[in-house]
Amino acid sequence: TNCSRNFLLGIIECGKCGAKLKVSVAKHKYRYYACTGRENGCDLPYISANAIEEVILDEIRKASSDKKTIEQCLKELRQNSAEEIKTLKKELSFLKRQFQEVSEKKEKTLGWLAQTLPDKNVTNRISNEVEQLNAQIDNLKRAISETETKLERSEIGEVKIELIASFFDDFLNCFKEWDGPQRKLMIRVVVNKVIVYSKDKIKIILSLPLPTNNKLISLPVKKGTAESNACGVHDATVPSFTLSGVPDGDRTNT
Repeated sequence: TNCSRNFLLGIIECGKCGAKLKVSVAKHKYRYYACTGRENGCDLPYISANAIEEVILDEIRKASSDKKTIEQCLKELRQNSAEEIKTLKKELSFLKRQFQEVSEKKEKTLGWLAQTLPDKNVTNRISNEVEQLNAQIDNLKRAISETETKLERSEIGEVKIELIASFFDDFLNCFKEWDGPQRKLMIRVVVNKVIVYSKDKIKIILSLPLPTNNKLISLPVKKGTAESNACGVHDATVPSFTLSGVPDGDRTNT
């Protein structure tokens, strides 16, 4: 049986129109995912929530069982993250030095102008130089802010890598023990996106970038399971859930 409910909300979307999927309940007991784009004409079929959630959990379990591949991917992620952070820190340091130099040059120019009180032509020339310095300062401020944001995201990404490592290490036991909000957090750490193309075809895009060489995770193609193709993207066959004969009044949405 499924050990969580609606944990795909927010990361599951329609492969036909790109809209998010919502969870609805028919007859007060049958949960299913439905495209929110149906109101605009999307014809993506209703999908059994239990069926698709079990497929996702099963694929994560299988991926997490390949410890060697997981560790290799994590090693590459850590190396890339460390290099990116190192580069951004160097860039930020350089920008801050430039900002300091330009700011000091501006202050010296203004100080000289106040002390010497030159003629009008010189004053105009110095004013133009100050305007150019102000423009440089504004550009450097923006560049510093953007680089700080990138660095912050990279450092957050570094923390996420360790979360991915811990979740993949003991996914099944953790998922069973945790409550609903914790399970949703766990799924969002290990899965970037789930795309539903039809009643029997989905893609599971893992947050862990699987290698495209011989270390790819191979998954058998069976009903309710998925097959890995490349870079953490898996195709899966999912049983459909039809709602023929169920009146709209018997459906509730979440």
